[in-house]
Amino acid sequence: MDEYLHPLSVEAVEGRWPSASAKTLTAKLQIYFQSRRKSQGGDCVVRFSEQSRAAAVHFRSAQTRDQVLSKGDHSVSIENQLVKLKVFKPGDEGNQTEETSRAAGAGSDMAVDLQHPGGILFAHLKQKTSLVEKICVV
Repeated sequence: MDEYLHPLSVEAVEGRWPSASAKTLTAKLQIYFQSRRKSQGGDCVVRFSEQSRAAAVHFRSAQTRDQVLSKGDHSVSIENQLVKLKVFKPGDEGNQTEETSRAAGAGSDMAVDLQHPGGILFAHLKQKTSLVEKICVV
């Protein structure tokens, strides 16, 4: 996870995600934000918190993160429902909510990196400036 140092916060515009599992939501967001065509994104890891129902997307490069921000409107189809996304840098006080802060912090439940063979799941714990990473192969 050390190479994914450029985060974005992601919320559903209406404040509610479809009732899909965290694993499904994480995978859908991962696919969307890795697609240059769909999101202007690239290599990234998505962390979704079931408790707060918010996500954090960590990109490998700042340039890719900035391209995603410059796109403007983002939406993803989850369970036949089009979900409009609010995407912003963590700490943008005008946009950040308490839920997104928790997703970007210690409350993260799940992250998926589909770039690795075997579908590696990352569980992360962020403590101030240090990041502890546990890797579980599925």
